[in-house]
Amino acid sequence: MSFSYGFRLNRSCHDALKRLNYIIERGKISYIVDADIRGFFDHVDHKWLLKCIEQRISDLNIKRLVMRFLKAGIMEDGKWEPCKEGTFQGGPLSPLLANIYLHYVLDLWFEHVVKKS
Repeated sequence: MSFSYGFRLNRSCHDALKRLNYIIERGKISYIVDADIRGFFDHVDHKWLLKCIEQRISDLNIKRLVMRFLKAGIMEDGKWEPCKEGTFQGGPLSPLLANIYLHYVLDLWFEHVVKKS
């Protein structure tokens, strides 16, 4: 969506702040919504993430690859621990998966629920 800036090509957090500043200074504003996604990467629900992915991707191989990435677990001090929720921060797919998930649970919610009220 045009108002989404996270991990988007040619869009940075500075671009988002510039746009917000422009809208506040020149636009007609009724409210500002601040959504803190702290801890997001640690708590993404795998089942819901896959439901979001299935909205646009039907290829079973891609879905299987994503699940393998999510379930890979982590190795700490030589001990493997399974991953039941979340995506790895710094992992190669984490920004992509975050964009997909947040599009469905935050961007569309904002567009269809918050802006309509």
